Amino acid sequence: MKVNDIRMRKISYLIVIVLFISLMITVSVIPARAEENAAEISSEVTTELSTEVTTEITTEVTTEATTEVTTEAPKKKVKLSKPKMKSITAYENGKMYIKWKEVSGADYYLIFRKYKGKSYKQIARTKKLKYTDKKAKAYKECYYKVQAVKKETKTTALSKSKKSRSLHKKSRKKPQRIAYIGDSVMSGFAVYGALDSNEASYAQVSLFVQDIKNTFLGSVNAYKPDRVYIMCGTNNCVGSQTLTYLNGVVGEYKYVIENIHSNNPNCEIVVMGIGNTRTTHVPNTTVNTYNALLKKMSDKYSYVKYFNTGFYLNDSSGSLASGYSAGDGIHWSSTAYFVIHSKLKEFVKKY
Repeated sequence: MKVNDIRMRKISYLIVIVLFISLMITVSVIPARAEENAAEISSEVTTELSTEVTTEITTEVTTEATTEVTTEAPKKKVKLSKPKMKSITAYENGKMYIKWKEVSGADYYLIFRKYKGKSYKQIARTKKLKYTDKKAKAYKECYYKVQAVKKETKTTALSKSKKSRSLHKKSRKKPQRIAYIGDSVMSGFAVYGALDSNEASYAQVSLFVQDIKNTFLGSVNAYKPDRVYIMCGTNNCVGSQTLTYLNGVVGEYKYVIENIHSNNPNCEIVVMGIGNTRTTHVPNTTVNTYNALLKKMSDKYSYVKYFNTGFYLNDSSGSLASGYSAGDGIHWSSTAYFVIHSKLKEFVKKY
């Protein structure tokens, strides 16, 4: 039974008693003095009852009103540091991988992605400090941000940090067609059967870099490759060439890669450093200078990667290892081609 019901029943009992006493006084044969005393008693009881009822009702209403109006103070939020992004990697299979530093006090993290020209959207929630985006659209510039979150507790409210600075990179797609462009050294990939079924050779004996645009550049563009490997310049490095001449060769190289990119903006281009030699006919000093210029050029393009060929074929002296030489100290053995082909596959798996 509710407290209000008990109190109201008590009040009803008191009213009945008062009414009974008043009735008895009215019908009773009592001296006038007695009647006056009874009237006084009735008045006192009535007054006390009225006061009690009024007090109880007032107290009840006041208490209930106070209880309803009173609310708990709002919980405070916890201040969380903004996450610091560490790296972003684009995989050949189309996956995007991001990493960030831990935020003290965070229970989990929200991942946001946007494509260039679009708005950020939340794509994931994780307790880890890394995330692999498996649903990024191919060939899109993907931007990522991370936000730290602390869950609501008995004493603190749900808290979120500011979003991290963005990291971005173009997503990729596993290539369907791959082209190999170059001179006689590059032609060995096809000659020794090192190429896969989706790889085509556009290589020619005695080819100079400046000859590419007038020989099979048009054929390469018509093939519409998803990736191109270029290794050319050994013939340009015969003898002790000047830096001015080598810079001119690199200028011709730039024309080739820019032309391929303009015809197919999604084509990945890998510039391969030419191999070192075991002969003074093509001095390694010239080879090394030329390769350094190629790397410097490659680094200026977001769609070009430089592959250090000599790192995998050279001996401790920096020359082509004897086991990888075909005999003339310039061209490679069949083993060398399979080694480089395998290393190229490993190299392009992630950028």
